Amino acid sequence: MAFYDRIAAAWDRATGSAGGPFKRLVLNPIIEERLPALDGLRILEIGAGNGYFARWLLERRRGQNPASHVVSEVSAPLLAIAWARHRAPGVRYLRLDAGRRWPFAAAEFDLVLATMVLNEVGSGALRNALSECARVLEPEGRLLATVLHPRFVHALNRRGQIGRRGPGRAPTTMPGPEGLRLPVVPREIEEYDRALRRERFSFERVEVAPTPQVLAEKPGLRSAGRGPLALVYDARSRGA
Repeated sequence: MAFYDRIAAAWDRATGSAGGPFKRLVLNPIIEERLPALDGLRILEIGAGNGYFARWLLERRRGQNPASHVVSEVSAPLLAIAWARHRAPGVRYLRLDAGRRWPFAAAEFDLVLATMVLNEVGSGALRNALSECARVLEPEGRLLATVLHPRFVHALNRRGQIGRRGPGRAPTTMPGPEGLRLPVVPREIEEYDRALRRERFSFERVEVAPTPQVLAEKPGLRSAGRGPLALVYDARSRGA
């Protein structure tokens, strides 16, 4: 069972149609600013959650027409919500596990979007996901990925807010909205960098800090101290 299967409805209520305050006020505009015109692009979203972003983006870029657009998510209940509540016209919806081989041909996409998903998967799945991104992207294709900033995760850990909930191989979790616990993998920036370089990506890395508007809506973020909340990786595939 995927982690989000049991909390899909609660997560959808919490994140809404714009991804929650941090995505709505900070990450969504940053991602949109970095995207070229969508006309003719072949787009893949991985770990798309309730699927809000595809509809949000296509509404923001009304009149721009991708050649193809695939929204993927490992959690079947979340994918069902994406289809039922946030479905965008012309978009294909697909269940996809970032840790396994993807059902796409080599060089099938021009752009892969991975918003706050790579920080939730283990090291093996991270390596697989980036390997698959490199495989399915055109040479010079683009991966735009956002992850929680390791400094933010470590700050939560120092305050005792990172831990395992449940027996055995239960994932490491962190506090989320409305009392939810969300998966997170503590790691250093260098691990993300090495994993990208291993797959021959060149990249720009940008730190993203909270804004006063975000802190006003989510004052609990102050508990992790000052500093950036996220990283944006704007990466280019160098091809095989």
